[in-house]
Amino acid sequence: MEIINVTLNPNDKGADVALSDNNLVATNNSQRLSSVRATHGKTIGKWYWEITILESNSSTAIGISTKSFSISSDTVTSNNQRSYFVNGSIFPGNIKYGSKLAKGDVIGVALDLEDKTLEFYQNGVSLGVSHSNLEVFNEVFPTAIFNSYSTTGTPSNRALKFNFGAAPFMFSIPKGYYSFDGRKNSFINNIVFSSEGKIYSCESNDKDCIPIMSSNNAPSGRAFGNASTAWHAFNKAETPRYTTPSGSGGEGYVGYEFEEPICISKYSVNVAINNSLNAQFPKAWTFEGSNDDKNWNILDDQIDQFWVGNLTREYVFLNNSKYLMYRINFRENHGSSINTVISNLAMYEPDVLITIDSYSEYSLIKYGYNDPFTLNHFNQNKNIIFENVSLGLGKKFEHSVNLSKRRLKHIKLI
Repeated sequence: MEIINVTLNPNDKGADVALSDNNLVATNNSQRLSSVRATHGKTIGKWYWEITILESNSSTAIGISTKSFSISSDTVTSNNQRSYFVNGSIFPGNIKYGSKLAKGDVIGVALDLEDKTLEFYQNGVSLGVSHSNLEVFNEVFPTAIFNSYSTTGTPSNRALKFNFGAAPFMFSIPKGYYSFDGRKNSFINNIVFSSEGKIYSCESNDKDCIPIMSSNNAPSGRAFGNASTAWHAFNKAETPRYTTPSGSGGEGYVGYEFEEPICISKYSVNVAINNSLNAQFPKAWTFEGSNDDKNWNILDDQIDQFWVGNLTREYVFLNNSKYLMYRINFRENHGSSINTVISNLAMYEPDVLITIDSYSEYSLIKYGYNDPFTLNHFNQNKNIIFENVSLGLGKKFEHSVNLSKRRLKHIKLI
């Protein structure tokens, strides 16, 4: 990855914008419109940077713009920019997005030019995708927009400090992104497999297969358990929780029946911690599948599970079979004789096996998998075809494995 020294551009700013701190702080002490762009733009890749609000009022915005955006005359209503206004709205469109920004807030910007989206983080918390129509742009630049405003007194100071990666970030870089200057990234190790002239990788399947349930039968499928309020385990909320019947102690079950058989190979349990309920949280259970509600096959077995904080734990297992019904069958909690309690249970299909048409550094970074995975842990195949792009993004390591006498079940790169 090429490292570039990115700052705000002293040759691409309005007359009322002053730059300081090695051209990383932009200040506009007037009430007049005057904006500033960064020295470098991007056309491809996934990039992250942070802005700290030093001084501000409701006429300041942060985001991206093209070279067609005039830093001396255009405002946040321009179609040549995408921004987050400090009153909590996104532009263009003046759509409510987040909360009003205050002095000291740190705003992370995640620019994804692969999926053509823009996302903002406020003090480390994602606000969700703000814009998803970036395909209309070619090259875009980090931008601070200082709109004009009316005042009867002394104009307010407006100051923003940018960090493109030269200094430590206040919060973690989102997974899969580089700092805008290329110095930092969130990647660990990316793995692909080559076999008989074909290249394989893995795509995580992180979408919960169960909809947000509002009753045992709505909006679809069926929640069931040994308590009548089984849907509480699938309402995607901290409360109401699912509780087994009073007096059941550590035993009980809760599950979901799909409309047609489906292959599940991962589930997650959330307990939404509450100290008064600690003894009622599950400690040991089995995760099971069935097609007739009579014969249940154990797919996963857990013991000695402990809970700290508002924790969601994921459990992955090998499963190539499709079942109509899945359940978690509790057999022990942390000492309560009353019942067992959880907040949410989610279920996921196996990961997707990706077949890549060419082996390059770009394909490794774009489609490589950075977690250990098992080769027979898939039920879908996706073919990726693209033109090679030479990016010089990192180092590639190759290692051959002789499988003539052994079957490869698992690989882990440390």
